Amino acid sequence: MWALPHPTKVGHTLMLLDTEGLGDIEKGNQKNDAWIFALAILLSSTLVYNSRGTIDNQAIENLQYVTELTEWIKVKSPSGGSSAENDGVDVQFVEFFPSFVWAVRDFTLELRIYEKDMTDDQYLEQALSLKPGNNRRTAEHNLPRECNHYYFPTRRCFVFVAPASPENMLRLESMDEHDLSPSFRDVTSRFCMLGHLTKTYVDTISRGDVPCLENAVLAMAQIENEGAVKDAVNEYQKGMQELHFPMGINELSDQHRHWDTLATKIFMSRSFKDNGSEHLKALAPPPFLLPVVLIAT
Repeated sequence: MWALPHPTKVGHTLMLLDTEGLGDIEKGNQKNDAWIFALAILLSSTLVYNSRGTIDNQAIENLQYVTELTEWIKVKSPSGGSSAENDGVDVQFVEFFPSFVWAVRDFTLELRIYEKDMTDDQYLEQALSLKPGNNRRTAEHNLPRECNHYYFPTRRCFVFVAPASPENMLRLESMDEHDLSPSFRDVTSRFCMLGHLTKTYVDTISRGDVPCLENAVLAMAQIENEGAVKDAVNEYQKGMQELHFPMGINELSDQHRHWDTLATKIFMSRSFKDNGSEHLKALAPPPFLLPVVLIAT
């Protein structure tokens, strides 16, 4: 458990909870796994379920505990010994349950179906689609998918390719962020955007206002574009600071153009709805900057 000052909300704490994995072969205890899953749901505003590889039938069946939630969690204290299911109050579960995010690590497939590209969320919905039919095998196939639809109507998916080459996987903690796979960094950025959007909606609702999609997107764009400018500037400064002097003016100009181009690419890969290119313009150095640098050198 990490209790951290909220990165954007003064006076609030962000609580991150990490549970042990489900299906521990040393415990071999499904009841233990069910309670872990139930506690994670009870304590979370957003439940992030992570798996590795792909969302196949086995991965969905590993979420069997979602089919047993009414056995482990009650919305009301049942009277007269009747169960929550029998009272029909399990329809209220969704009111208390967290949003659901499936994070797929080391994703190995191409996001395409029927020769068309699809988004991460569409990939999840495809995996959770139901089979037609009424036989027992079809019912067993559909049960965990139906329960996921029912209990977690708000759900997202993010697929992460391996963050680095196999030889670098053992030193991930010491690697610079920009040395990680560009695809991995792109998904990570979109994953963080979900947090920004959620905060905007929650703040609006807490004030008693009605959430506005346009305002939320604009606020999120401001945060993301400011971060994109910061990443780009850091990359440019890092590259220029590693130059060895003395250096001729032509070589220095070439290096400036190289790192300026790379910084722009980094900005463009992360920027979001930079209407009018206002943040991109802020990234460009003023025209007098290079001559001043040359004189100082």
